[in-house]
Amino acid sequence: VAAAGHVLLPSPHQETIPRGQAGRLLRAGLVLGVASTGLGVLMRAGMIVIGNTGDVRVVADYAVAQRVLEAGVLVWQTVGFALLGRMGRGFAAGQEGGRRLVGRLAGLASLGGGLVGFVLVAAMPLLMDFVFGTEYRGATRSAQIFAGSFPVIAAFFVLWYGATAARADRRRSRR
Repeated sequence: VAAAGHVLLPSPHQETIPRGQAGRLLRAGLVLGVASTGLGVLMRAGMIVIGNTGDVRVVADYAVAQRVLEAGVLVWQTVGFALLGRMGRGFAAGQEGGRRLVGRLAGLASLGGGLVGFVLVAAMPLLMDFVFGTEYRGATRSAQIFAGSFPVIAAFFVLWYGATAARADRRRSRR
């Protein structure tokens, strides 16, 4: 409904988006919407499997541990998005330079994810008791595993947005 309204209704702004560009923006938004839905389903896949095979205690522990994973995805996705403009400028200066920049940023993000993950893995027993209570101590090991995956998650989101910047630059250069 929102997409149809955006395309069909007049813009309340003084400047209007050219028709061809509006269509490209809409298509990009739809692709990103499908990708976001896919990420949401992927994030819940473990819960679906455990919910159908495990008992209530196992499901509860996994649900609590999954909050650590979701927090990590939120933080590292935000970091990747925050770097998008810088990566876009890197690709505007040249494809090779952009690739090197994305590689360096992904390495730095992975290092940051490793440091944060290391601290969280070590502190997770205390954090779980403090945040969720002793009732969910069974979630500690799973939460530690999720926190230990932060270097990969951090690098993934920087690379994801780096690929987005590279694609945008290729489209600009074709015009």
